Amino acid sequence: MKLDKKSGSERTTPHKAKHSEASADRTASEVLPRAWSALRQLAGIRERVGYSFVACCPAHEDRNPSLSVALAVDGACLVCCHAGCDTRDVLLAVGCTPKDLFPDTPERRRAKAKTARAIEAPLDPQLIAIRNAEYEAARTGWRDACREVAETIIDSIARQRRARRPVTRRVRP
Repeated sequence: MKLDKKSGSERTTPHKAKHSEASADRTASEVLPRAWSALRQLAGIRERVGYSFVACCPAHEDRNPSLSVALAVDGACLVCCHAGCDTRDVLLAVGCTPKDLFPDTPERRRAKAKTARAIEAPLDPQLIAIRNAEYEAARTGWRDACREVAETIIDSIARQRRARRPVTRRVRP
């Protein structure tokens, strides 16, 4: 808890409060992504405010810590090497993959299962033909409508130019 300078009362940092509420009924493996644990083992770690730290980047030789690691409110691990290393290279150096940046929550497991079911579902050829026909009809309609609008705009501009163009006669000296 920190003291608010103006009122003198205790206050909590919203970032920490959200994490503590989220982790109240979950295990550490569900709240913290696998990459967070792996990155905590790096050399040269300096703690920062909240759920973040800086460390020496494992993807390149580093004397001063240039890798920022933070935990987002939704539990995702945010990784940024300020020397310019790609996030995939940093993760590969600690033995992780991009999917390890996210916690294994029940919501994510449900989404994975739903996606897997959708991929495995057989596709109906008639449904595909109907959707393709609808798409082509919509595309043709938009193309025609855009052509009409463009022609109207071009005609309008041409009329305005003709109306504004002064009739000039050359005067020879």
